[in-house]
Parts: sequence; C-alpha cells; structure tokens
Amino acid sequence: MRFEVATLIAALATTSVADLLWAVVECDWNGNCNRVHSTFYTSYGSYNVDASDGCRGTSVPGMTEFCLDWSRSRGHFKYSHQSFKRCLVMTGITTLNPPGSSTSTWEERACTWRLPAPEEASNPANGTAETTVSVVAEDPVPVATGAPQQ
Repeated sequence: MRFEVATLIAALATTSVADLLWAVVECDWNGNCNRVHSTFYTSYGSYNVDASDGCRGTSVPGMTEFCLDWSRSRGHFKYSHQSFKRCLVMTGITTLNPPGSSTSTWEERACTWRLPAPEEASNPANGTAETTVSVVAEDPVPVATGAPQQ
C-alpha cells in the first residue's frame, strides 16, 4: 500500500493533540496553600492558569470555561469555537515539601459524567442532581488537601 505525501500530511494535520494541565499546589509550613502557578498546555503553547477549585477565566486564548473539582479529581473546559465541553481527569500526583505541596497532571479524557441540567441543579428538592452526577472512572488519584500531613 502506498501513501501519497499530501494524504499523509492531511492526516497528520487533522490529528488532535489532547490538552493537559500541570497543577502546582504550593504550601507554606503553616499549611496555607494555593494553586495559582499552574500551566495549561495546548498544541499552540502553554499558559499560566489558576488551578484552584471551582470555575474561572484563564489566559488561554478562546477558552470560555475552565472548572476544576479537586475533591473528585476531575474538571472541564470549553473553547468559544466548540459547542461541547472537554474534560480533564487527574492522572498523577507527586507530593513535595512543605507538607501539602504537590504537582499533579490532569489529562484530557472523554467526559464520563453528566452535569445536572440547570433546572435540576436549581431544585435540589427533586433529588435529581444527587442521582445523576457520577464520579469519573479511571481510578482518580488522591488529592493533597493542603493540610499538613502527619
């Protein structure tokens, strides 16, 4: 079987490189921690981001959503030119000193959990949000909480 050079170049050009987050948890000896010096890598470059728990804006061009849930070792992000969110799962963690400090790797994975629809989330009495949100799969990594380890 013989490939034309143009076919090979076209195939390589459409191959998508998954995005990646390298999160740094910096703690002092008193147990005060932050995650503001983290890096988000795309196929176009690397960008400083705040990897704290919750949702926030970033310096990544075109990124309109960036949310991390440290307790579930998962997150998601979305670009303005895409109609779907893309998900991240923590796949590795290295503990450092002072206690509570760490670096972690968050890799792009298929979204395997469903967020409740806005009407479900706004009405916790119906119990729907409790039963429809499930944890990622792929063995989430234990998360450093920032509290000194003993």
